Amino acid sequence: MAEQRKSVEALLEDAKETIEGIIRKKFRVSLSPSDGRYENQNALELCQEVYTLLFERLVEQEHNPTAEPIRSIRDYAAVLTYHRCAELRRAQNKQWHSLKNKVRYFLGKRPEYAVWSNDTGEWLCGFVSQKNRPPSRELAVKLEALNQHTPTILPAHLISKDLRNLKDADWQELIETIFKHLDSAVEVDDIVSAIADIFGVQDDLPLSESAFDNEEPGRPPIDPKDEGLTPEETLSQRQFLEKLWQQIVELRPNQRIAYLLNFRDADGDIQLFTWNGIVSLEQIGALLNLTDEQFERAWQALPLDEATRALLRTTTEYHTKFAALFAHIPLEDLLIARMLGGERQQVINLRKCARERLAKYLRSFQ
Repeated sequence: MAEQRKSVEALLEDAKETIEGIIRKKFRVSLSPSDGRYENQNALELCQEVYTLLFERLVEQEHNPTAEPIRSIRDYAAVLTYHRCAELRRAQNKQWHSLKNKVRYFLGKRPEYAVWSNDTGEWLCGFVSQKNRPPSRELAVKLEALNQHTPTILPAHLISKDLRNLKDADWQELIETIFKHLDSAVEVDDIVSAIADIFGVQDDLPLSESAFDNEEPGRPPIDPKDEGLTPEETLSQRQFLEKLWQQIVELRPNQRIAYLLNFRDADGDIQLFTWNGIVSLEQIGALLNLTDEQFERAWQALPLDEATRALLRTTTEYHTKFAALFAHIPLEDLLIARMLGGERQQVINLRKCARERLAKYLRSFQ
């Protein structure tokens, strides 16, 4: 336990490269304090947030003899950073994340494609024959070519369509053509970003002031972005979600597990409840009240690296374990069945009963 004998400051310094490296890659930012772009400044704030969370955890470990020790500071920092990156991206760019869920759902239901996690916790995808292979050295060049020369790579009848109007056959042609062009495993985030660029899916991030630095003098400003829901609509949505959560609480325990762990409403964003301040992540975990045995069955099945799996098996903190599981929602029915000690069809039936009850409530609310 050499790391446990180090000071908190030394451990934070050990984790710094891991944290900043993940955030730079995920958000394509410099993390330079002099870079005034909104996305970079926001990423700097995210770094500070992760440092603070890690610092609090290390201080707890140092002053509380009963606290679960962190066995690998870099592994723990990586899990924490990936989780916070996912939360931030969902909160700031719901259109992009909605597209990601569609891509993940499509890949998951086609036997010729695969989605898997590598040793650093990043999710990759490709043809099933490429599963567990690392990306090729030429991948970056081919992704750039896809962005710069889209009309020569993708069929014209596809890229002329609105993304929202793509049929299942269109998605099949789109994904197959892109995978054949890349000829490599690719990060899910990269393939989603490529499709977003092709079809003009816009980020929900405000434009940086520096984005206009090179604009022509006297050019009129771009119209401000539509802010979305009115205050009245926002209040109504919040009231609706509060009532919906009350109904979820009333479900039977196994119905809640089957419904929430495979949550696919709102494009799969279970954080719809946390975004709107209905409940916290801790409250969701407390409601599900998973057992150590159920967590262990999840660790056996989820694509985790061995260091992370070992860390999760030794921690006694429920929130830490649930936060790690939460990052993989929605879970497949087969895994939920394994956690519940039943069959896949039983999970489907449990969720069906839950949805019927919730649907009945939704109709009465509307």
